Amino acid sequence: MARKSMRFVSTLLAFLLATFVNAQNIVNVSDYGVVPDSRINVVPALKEAIKACEGKENPVLLFPKGRYDFWPSTLEIPYLYDQTIPIVPENVGIALKGIDNLTIDGDGSEFIFHSYMQIMSADSCSNLTVRDFSVDWDRPMISQCDVRKIGPSFVDVYIDRREYPYIVDNGKLKFIGEGWEETSRGVLLWFNNIYDKDTKEIKYNTWDSPFASKDLFARQCEELPNGNIRLYGTPPEAVDEGDILTIFHSFYTMFGLRFTNCKDLLLKDLSIYHALGYGVSCERCENITLDNANMTVNESKGRVFSVTSDACNFTNCKGLAKLINVSHTGHSDDWLNIHSAYAVISSIENDRTVKITEEYPYTGPGDEVWFIDRSTSGRKEIRVVESVEQLPTAKSDYQPFPTMTFLIKFTEPLPERIVPGDFFENKTYTCDLEMRDCKVLRRHRARGVLFTTAGKALIENNYFASAGTAILINGDTDRWYEGGGCEDVTIRGNFFDNCLTSGNRDGDRHQWGEAVITIMPSFNTVGRNDETYHKHIHIYDNIFRTFDAPLVLARSTRDLQFMGNTIIKTYDYKPYAWQRSAFMLDGCREVKIIGNSWDNAYQDRLIQYKNMIKSDIKVKDKGFVLEKLPNDFKTYLEW
Repeated sequence: MARKSMRFVSTLLAFLLATFVNAQNIVNVSDYGVVPDSRINVVPALKEAIKACEGKENPVLLFPKGRYDFWPSTLEIPYLYDQTIPIVPENVGIALKGIDNLTIDGDGSEFIFHSYMQIMSADSCSNLTVRDFSVDWDRPMISQCDVRKIGPSFVDVYIDRREYPYIVDNGKLKFIGEGWEETSRGVLLWFNNIYDKDTKEIKYNTWDSPFASKDLFARQCEELPNGNIRLYGTPPEAVDEGDILTIFHSFYTMFGLRFTNCKDLLLKDLSIYHALGYGVSCERCENITLDNANMTVNESKGRVFSVTSDACNFTNCKGLAKLINVSHTGHSDDWLNIHSAYAVISSIENDRTVKITEEYPYTGPGDEVWFIDRSTSGRKEIRVVESVEQLPTAKSDYQPFPTMTFLIKFTEPLPERIVPGDFFENKTYTCDLEMRDCKVLRRHRARGVLFTTAGKALIENNYFASAGTAILINGDTDRWYEGGGCEDVTIRGNFFDNCLTSGNRDGDRHQWGEAVITIMPSFNTVGRNDETYHKHIHIYDNIFRTFDAPLVLARSTRDLQFMGNTIIKTYDYKPYAWQRSAFMLDGCREVKIIGNSWDNAYQDRLIQYKNMIKSDIKVKDKGFVLEKLPNDFKTYLEW
């Protein structure tokens, strides 16, 4: 009995000690003047609570459940796309730097932001967990309209003035926000989207700005006695009464949650209903996990939109990027974009130093980089970065965004034949990708999942029903410079359900993709002895329900396998895509199309190819015809 009593006492003491230690590590924001449900600005007091986390072992920044309001320090409006107007310092709600082993626990709280603000920034933090809260704006930077009546020369819309304040001033529609206003002379002229009245999805065969393209915002408008707004102009063909129109006042303006130089990130049980740019942005981070962390529509407010650009964008990250049980909806650009950033050489300063202009210093001392000859886009010699020196800001000839200028010095002389206009890719910061049990729906504009990584990529057991191409494996050396070539991709066990409802209809570069799976580097192999840009892309054991012809468009890929898949023909939408073949191949090698199950009703059994010979393609499925494309046929669309 004595021994049992001693064990009980020891266990109790251990429990009490652990409880005491854990209590010591909890930083309750309420103890620092952060008052939930008060509607006052929590940012100043929150800074003090964050300071209290510094130096603690495994601190927990706890928000007792409630509503917390975040207000900016300035209401000056930043204009990201106009480099002639200075960008004000970012107003950040939760700002972290150099804090390790921190958990931010929202306890189911609502974080409500106002005007131009960034939700969160974290720089040089390790083992960071962010969990259990939602984020929204009372007055978002997107307004929503219901289409009430359509005439031959007008469209009547209803706007909830309480949710999306506006006035009509001298025949111009003017939206009002918290410290800002937007007239139809601004962003409205070019960016809006239409959502289906019943499904709340991007309307079939609609793309960007159908209202602006018809001058419906450039002309006079009229406020009617019934409360509707009459927009004068020719209605878009695709719009129906009852559809929903979203109008943007912000696009790629500020980050949502931004992580730089961080390691071992976990984002869990989050609902980000709105942000003024990327929902989650990671740059030079290592090991990122999203588990039920969603950029998603706030349906309780009747919305169809969420964040104003990509749901997730990871640039030059390493380790593992893992997304499980994620369902983004309503965002205004791609579901996920993981890529390296090609650094374009603007000048060669000496035999070991180059000058580049970039948005962000994606390369640091000690990093290995591949040098890349622009004429071939193949990875060549490797060098190690010795130092990075920032120079005064300059406008890049290569990048469309505001940039910084850097001198990059290497430990050894540059490779021979490197000239300005060539570029390099960070070899150290390239990541593996794992995406499982996720949903990519038609409830957002543009494409689904984009990635280019030299690491392993596994896309498994996901549901795709995207407006554009479901999966884009890219490589871009003519505009965005998002590299680099993939070398080990597995796409298996996924369900592709009527994807590509707003894909490429007529060769317009701004439409949203060519095939359900598109492998599209801007560079392409032309010689028989040239190495391909991508390698080892295996697509097997998936289900494709498709209303149209194109399943795969692939350029410059070696060891492309399409095997064991099931293809089911549907009649849910009218076929329209410019690609009229199941497969279009350009400059590929070692292609296998074997062992797939084809619905008898699927009749588009055509494989078109160029810059290849027939022996590059091994086909065992019945009924397929191989057709060589003419040399001048474009499989890649120029900007």
